[in-house]
Parts: sequence; structure tokens; C-alpha cells
Amino acid sequence: MAPELPLGQRPENKAAHTLQEAPRSPCPHCGRETATVSGGVCADCWGVKDPENAIVFRAESKNEPLFDWEAWLPDGLGVALLVKALLVAVLVAVGVLLGLR
Repeated sequence: MAPELPLGQRPENKAAHTLQEAPRSPCPHCGRETATVSGGVCADCWGVKDPENAIVFRAESKNEPLFDWEAWLPDGLGVALLVKALLVAVLVAVGVLLGLR
């Protein structure tokens, strides 16, 4: 942690001033009385002091596909296009094997 400034002397930047003026309370993680920064987080160890009031930065992960084909294709059309593409690939492969190309 940064050294304390003498009484009456202001910090040089806004962030340091805000940290100096932040409310202090005991931290359950590091056991020290530290400043509580935004979101109810300890300024020294970054542990959450009050889990009920803490800001959650990451929501649960969303397992969404990268390309959601079903969102813009009508029902059944996506499956029909896939079957058609596979059928064309099989016919081309058979044609190549039989020497038609």
C-alpha cells in the first residue's frame, strides 16, 4: 500500500484523493482496516467486503453459438439446406470416383 500522506497535504491526483477519502472498514480477507473502493471491494487485497452489495462484473457465461443459423433461417430450412449440401457432396464424390468429371 502507498505510504500515508502527512496531515493537511492533498494527494496529487484525483484517484489518490478519492482513495484517501474512501470509507475504511475491516476486511474479512486480509484482516486489515482498509479503504473500501467501488463495488464494496477492499483497496488492498481486492477481496469483496460485502457480498450482498458487491457489483458482479461477469454474469454467467452464455453458451450461444458463434453463428446462430437458426435465428435467420425459417424452421426446417436449415436442415433442408444441410441435407441438400450433403447430397451434392456425395454425388460429386461418386462422380469423381466413376470418372465422370
